[in-house]
Amino acid sequence: SSNGIATLNANQYPNANPNTGAYKSQTINASISQNLTKDLELGGGIRYFAANASYGDPNAGPVADGGYGTNSTTSFNIKIVSTDVNGFAIYQVNLSWLSRLDIVQSQLNNQYYSNADLADLYAQTAAVYGIAYAYNPLYGVTNFTTQNIQTSSRWFNTYKLDSDKTATFGVDVIRAGFNNGLGDNMTRNTQGYFAGYSQK
Repeated sequence: SSNGIATLNANQYPNANPNTGAYKSQTINASISQNLTKDLELGGGIRYFAANASYGDPNAGPVADGGYGTNSTTSFNIKIVSTDVNGFAIYQVNLSWLSRLDIVQSQLNNQYYSNADLADLYAQTAAVYGIAYAYNPLYGVTNFTTQNIQTSSRWFNTYKLDSDKTATFGVDVIRAGFNNGLGDNMTRNTQGYFAGYSQK
């Protein structure tokens, strides 16, 4: 944890919240594996990371003066939660062939939130621009959460052709999705094959 350091000079930004950017985070890691037979090992693990941070808005001030409509009492925060869950299997197929399968699912959530008075922000923008909306959601004026989820799989093999020759081959598959919290969803799927040869 950190008490932070104020990043905005109160004399230069009198409308901004004079917070110090305090920050707290927690991390947990755990893993386990077991040899079920002399040729087969199974295992897995988890990683959890969470962080909370506060920050100031350099564009605070009345909309009529070019600001975002927030003031010195408006606080802004971001919460980050990242998790990884993985599993693996290692199998000695025979004296020459070693095969490994890894699967990892990763998730990242970013939550932006503030105590901004949205009714007041809407009233300010409507009065100045004739349309009611809240400024820049990345500053937490409109509370929302982004989410990233990715599942990665890899099948990796090594095959000893003899004492000084080794072949490698396998497959990589990735499935990823992103939601920005504002109604946009995106996905990406990739698949790759690889092979190699090592000679001593």
